[in-house]
Parts: sequence; C-alpha cells; structure tokens
Amino acid sequence: MLIKPRTSAIYSLVAFLGLAYSFLGLLIYNYVYSRGSGWWYWLGFGFVGGLALVITIRIFYNYKVISVAKGKIIIDKQFLWQKTIFDLSDLLEINEQVINTMGTSYRLLNLRFSQGFVEISEQEYTNYEAFKNYLEKNKPKKKKSSKP
Repeated sequence: MLIKPRTSAIYSLVAFLGLAYSFLGLLIYNYVYSRGSGWWYWLGFGFVGGLALVITIRIFYNYKVISVAKGKIIIDKQFLWQKTIFDLSDLLEINEQVINTMGTSYRLLNLRFSQGFVEISEQEYTNYEAFKNYLEKNKPKKKKSSKP
C-alpha cells in the first residue's frame, strides 16, 4: 500500500508560493527601478520573503511517501534523501485525533514507535482509511505482564 501526499494539497501550497515569490519579485523590481528606499520595501521583503522561505522549507521537510508491506512501514523523505523503516511489532501507540469543524472533520493519525513517530492527516495524504484499517488489523498484541 502506498500513501502519498494529495495532489491538491501540494498544488495549493505551490500556488501560494508562486504568488509569494512573484510578489517578492515585483517588490525587488519596484525597488530597483523606482530608486526609492521606502520603509515598506524592507517590510515587504522581510515579511513576504520570510513567509515564502518558511513554507518552502516546510514543503521540502514534510514531503514524505509512506509504503506499507509485510509488517513494515517505510517512510521515504525524498527531498531529504532519508528513508526510515519502522517494524510494526515496535508500534507502541496508535492515536487518532478528530477535530470537528463546520460540516467537516480534520483527522490526524499519530503512530508512536520505539524509534520515533509518524503523523498522517486525512486531508494531506491518500489511502488514509485503508492505512488505518491495516494498522487496526495488524497492530501488535499487548503483552501480558506476569506478576510474581
């Protein structure tokens, strides 16, 4: 099973970044050709440039493709050249957070392993329900502690 970021989520962030970098280019163009040094140019550079940079870093850092097969969850962060493999037997906790909004609900699945954690939201990733059902069926059994 392959869980990828939704195209609509990526498209909306890239469209916003296109607008932000275009506005930044317009600010630079106006600054160079107007020969003015108004304070609002520097405010615009700082605000729009900082916002665009933070969102660009967020996209590259959080973009991940998740594959599930044979009791293993493989997290592939393609832009960071990083691959993490979690064994399903190391799963400590499954926690789903549901936030109800006006007419819709935002669902976030938190998986905690002994080596780290994974967060997957329904709005950002495909195959959310199938992945959740797979985890419910294949989660490790709780070990009973023997008391002396």
